[in-house]
Amino acid sequence: MKTIFTAVITAFIVTGCSTTSPQISEYTLTTEKPQAQHSTSETSSKTLQYQRIKAPASLSSKSILYIKNDQEVGSYLYSTWIDSPVVMMERSTLGALQESRLFSNVIPIYSQTRGDYVLESDLNALYHRILDTTSSEGTIDITYRLIDLNTRQCIESKRFVVTNPSETQDAKGGVKALKKSMEILNGQILLWLNQTIEMKKLKFREEKEGRK
Repeated sequence: MKTIFTAVITAFIVTGCSTTSPQISEYTLTTEKPQAQHSTSETSSKTLQYQRIKAPASLSSKSILYIKNDQEVGSYLYSTWIDSPVVMMERSTLGALQESRLFSNVIPIYSQTRGDYVLESDLNALYHRILDTTSSEGTIDITYRLIDLNTRQCIESKRFVVTNPSETQDAKGGVKALKKSMEILNGQILLWLNQTIEMKKLKFREEKEGRK
């Protein structure tokens, strides 16, 4: 009897030691650099100060969120971001802005230098949206505001809702779709800023000619 009991205990210990936790997969939102969006007339002489993205607490964690039926929200158990979506988006968009040459200088978030313009943003959503049993998409919903620091007025604001289809219904497919959405978003932001700058220049020239 003692031998049987010892064997059972030994088997339990061996089984317990051999059990391993599922491996956690980590993902990033790092994207390819978008094509530079140069000003159609000349590179702006103004500087842009890039502010931190404001976002709900759920997007400040490393959880990869998904949504089903437009109401059931959850996070993938064995898949996470390597950093919070907010931080990765800030790095991605800041890099795109610096590469674009739309401004003479793009001031990073952590700098104390004051710019001519400030770019503010509110991140409303970033998730893998499950549409049905066979289709899903990566969705990013964010609003940007370009502020003139000299006048303290909002020059222009725009809400961007970018979606890209996912190849699979799992976290890996959702991340791939979100990365593509992020790449598209950066291109749209640069195009919007370029158009806004040109409109502001045109308005300034018209006002200047009208005063003559």
